Amino acid sequence: DDLERIRTNFGLEDYWPDSPPHLDGARKGELVSLSGTPLVSIPIVGSAAAGGGIFNVDPDRNTVDVPRAIAFQDTLGYVIDGDSMMPFLEEFDTAVFRKAGKKVSGYVYLIKLPQNGYAVKLVSFERGDWYLVSINDKYPPKLVPQGTEFLGILVGYYRVRGTMEIFQLDKEGLRPYTY
Repeated sequence: DDLERIRTNFGLEDYWPDSPPHLDGARKGELVSLSGTPLVSIPIVGSAAAGGGIFNVDPDRNTVDVPRAIAFQDTLGYVIDGDSMMPFLEEFDTAVFRKAGKKVSGYVYLIKLPQNGYAVKLVSFERGDWYLVSINDKYPPKLVPQGTEFLGILVGYYRVRGTMEIFQLDKEGLRPYTY
Protein backbone atom coordinates (compact mmCIF):
# COMPACT_ATOMS: atom_id res chain seq x y z
CA ASP A 1 0.00 0.00 0.00
CA ASP A 2 1.04 3.67 -0.29
CA LEU A 3 1.88 4.09 3.38
CA GLU A 4 4.18 1.06 3.37
CA ARG A 5 5.90 2.33 0.20
CA ILE A 6 6.52 5.73 1.85
CA ARG A 7 7.94 4.05 4.97
CA THR A 8 10.25 1.88 2.86
CA ASN A 9 11.43 4.63 0.48
CA PHE A 10 12.26 7.04 3.30
CA GLY A 11 13.55 4.49 5.80
CA LEU A 12 10.82 5.31 8.30
CA GLU A 13 9.89 3.14 11.26
CA ASP A 14 6.95 0.77 10.80
CA TYR A 15 4.87 2.73 13.33
CA TRP A 16 5.18 6.02 11.36
CA PRO A 17 3.17 8.35 11.21
CA ASP A 18 1.93 7.34 14.67
CA SER A 19 3.81 8.02 17.91
CA PRO A 20 6.73 5.69 18.66
CA PRO A 21 5.54 2.82 20.86
CA HIS A 22 8.25 3.43 23.49
CA LEU A 23 6.98 6.89 24.43
CA ASP A 24 5.38 6.99 27.84
CA GLY A 25 1.90 8.40 27.56
CA ALA A 26 1.90 8.90 23.79
CA ARG A 27 -1.35 7.76 22.24
CA LYS A 28 -1.70 6.22 18.81
CA GLY A 29 -2.08 8.96 16.23
CA GLU A 30 -1.03 11.69 18.68
CA LEU A 31 1.12 14.53 17.42
CA VAL A 32 4.71 14.30 18.67
CA SER A 33 7.74 16.57 18.35
CA LEU A 34 10.89 15.60 16.45
CA SER A 35 12.26 14.34 19.77
CA GLY A 36 9.13 12.28 20.42
CA THR A 37 7.44 14.45 23.05
CA PRO A 38 3.63 14.14 22.92
CA LEU A 39 2.14 17.51 21.91
CA VAL A 40 -1.27 19.13 22.23
CA SER A 41 -2.64 22.39 20.86
CA ILE A 42 -3.49 25.34 23.10
CA PRO A 43 -4.97 28.69 22.08
CA ILE A 44 -2.42 31.33 21.19
CA VAL A 45 -3.21 34.99 21.17
CA GLY A 46 -0.12 36.09 19.24
CA SER A 47 3.27 37.42 20.21
CA ALA A 48 4.23 39.21 23.38
CA ALA A 49 7.21 41.47 23.59
CA ALA A 50 9.89 40.74 26.07
CA GLY A 51 10.59 44.44 25.70
CA GLY A 52 8.50 47.57 25.46
CA GLY A 53 5.31 45.95 24.23
CA ILE A 54 3.83 44.92 20.90
CA PHE A 55 0.32 44.66 19.61
CA ASN A 56 -1.23 41.35 18.78
CA VAL A 57 -1.12 41.26 15.00
CA ASP A 58 -1.10 37.61 13.89
CA PRO A 59 -4.70 36.72 13.02
CA ASP A 60 -3.72 33.60 11.04
CA ARG A 61 -2.31 31.74 14.02
CA ASN A 62 -4.76 30.63 16.69
CA THR A 63 -3.15 27.58 18.29
CA VAL A 64 0.34 26.40 19.14
CA ASP A 65 1.55 22.89 19.91
CA VAL A 66 3.20 22.41 23.30
CA PRO A 67 4.12 19.37 25.42
CA ARG A 68 1.06 17.82 27.01
CA ALA A 69 2.64 18.33 30.45
CA ILE A 70 2.35 22.14 30.24
CA ALA A 71 -1.03 22.33 28.52
CA PHE A 72 -3.76 22.27 31.10
CA GLN A 73 -7.13 23.94 31.51
CA ASP A 74 -7.38 27.70 31.00
CA THR A 75 -3.93 28.23 29.54
CA LEU A 76 -2.93 30.49 26.67
CA GLY A 77 0.26 30.54 24.66
CA TYR A 78 2.27 33.57 23.59
CA VAL A 79 5.34 33.59 21.40
CA ILE A 80 8.15 35.67 22.91
CA ASP A 81 9.45 38.50 20.75
CA GLY A 82 12.55 40.32 22.00
CA ASP A 83 15.44 39.87 24.41
CA SER A 84 14.48 41.68 27.62
CA MET A 85 13.69 38.42 29.47
CA MET A 86 16.86 36.60 28.36
CA PRO A 87 18.30 34.27 29.40
CA PHE A 88 15.15 33.08 31.21
CA LEU A 89 12.85 33.42 28.17
CA GLU A 90 14.33 33.56 24.68
CA GLU A 91 12.94 34.97 21.47
CA PHE A 92 10.54 32.48 19.81
CA ASP A 93 9.90 30.54 23.05
CA THR A 94 6.26 29.67 23.59
CA ALA A 95 5.31 31.04 27.00
CA VAL A 96 2.26 29.46 28.64
CA PHE A 97 0.08 31.54 30.97
CA ARG A 98 -2.96 30.85 33.12
CA LYS A 99 -5.39 33.55 34.16
CA ALA A 100 -3.85 35.84 36.74
CA GLY A 101 -5.39 36.26 40.14
CA LYS A 102 -3.69 38.54 42.61
CA LYS A 103 -0.26 39.68 41.39
CA VAL A 104 2.68 38.41 43.42
CA SER A 105 6.15 39.94 43.51
CA GLY A 106 8.87 37.83 41.90
CA TYR A 107 6.71 36.15 39.25
CA VAL A 108 6.45 36.70 35.50
CA TYR A 109 3.19 37.97 33.99
CA LEU A 110 1.63 38.60 30.62
CA ILE A 111 0.52 42.21 30.77
CA LYS A 112 -1.45 44.55 28.58
CA LEU A 113 0.11 47.99 28.66
CA PRO A 114 -2.20 51.00 28.25
CA GLN A 115 -0.46 52.32 25.11
CA ASN A 116 2.08 49.70 24.03
CA GLY A 117 0.27 46.39 23.52
CA TYR A 118 1.31 43.19 25.28
CA ALA A 119 4.52 42.37 27.14
CA VAL A 120 6.00 39.70 29.39
CA LYS A 121 7.68 41.03 32.54
CA LEU A 122 8.72 40.03 36.00
CA VAL A 123 6.72 41.98 38.57
CA SER A 124 8.44 43.30 41.67
CA PHE A 125 7.08 45.16 44.69
CA GLU A 126 9.74 47.45 46.16
CA ARG A 127 9.60 50.51 48.38
CA GLY A 128 5.80 50.62 48.18
CA ASP A 129 5.57 50.52 44.36
CA TRP A 130 5.06 47.86 41.70
CA TYR A 131 7.75 47.58 38.99
CA LEU A 132 8.03 45.81 35.65
CA VAL A 133 11.44 44.18 35.57
CA SER A 134 13.39 42.76 32.64
CA ILE A 135 15.75 39.88 33.36
CA ASN A 136 18.22 41.28 30.82
CA ASP A 137 20.27 43.92 32.67
CA LYS A 138 20.37 46.27 29.69
CA TYR A 139 16.72 47.20 30.36
CA PRO A 140 16.03 49.16 33.57
CA PRO A 141 12.98 48.45 35.77
CA LYS A 142 9.95 50.68 35.18
CA LEU A 143 7.03 51.61 37.38
CA VAL A 144 3.85 49.78 36.41
CA PRO A 145 1.91 52.32 34.32
CA GLN A 146 -1.59 53.28 35.44
CA GLY A 147 -4.14 51.16 33.56
CA THR A 148 -1.88 48.12 33.07
CA GLU A 149 -3.83 44.85 33.01
CA PHE A 150 -2.31 41.65 34.41
CA LEU A 151 -3.69 38.97 32.10
CA GLY A 152 -1.85 35.84 33.16
CA ILE A 153 0.92 34.37 35.26
CA LEU A 154 3.67 32.38 33.55
CA VAL A 155 3.22 28.69 34.33
CA GLY A 156 5.51 27.20 31.70
CA TYR A 157 7.53 27.67 28.58
CA TYR A 158 8.53 25.54 25.61
CA ARG A 159 11.74 26.09 23.65
CA VAL A 160 12.63 24.19 20.49
CA ARG A 161 15.94 24.50 18.65
CA GLY A 162 16.10 21.79 15.99
CA THR A 163 15.53 18.52 17.82
CA MET A 164 16.49 19.99 21.21
CA GLU A 165 13.48 20.65 23.41
CA ILE A 166 13.33 22.39 26.77
CA PHE A 167 10.16 22.90 28.74
CA GLN A 168 9.55 23.94 32.30
CA LEU A 169 6.35 23.95 34.29
CA ASP A 170 5.03 25.14 37.63
CA LYS A 171 1.24 25.34 37.79
CA GLU A 172 1.45 27.88 40.61
CA GLY A 173 3.75 30.18 38.65
CA LEU A 174 7.24 29.91 37.25
CA ARG A 175 9.90 32.06 38.91
CA PRO A 176 13.07 33.03 37.07
CA TYR A 177 16.12 31.34 38.52
CA THR A 178 18.05 34.63 38.42
CA TYR A 179 15.62 36.57 40.60
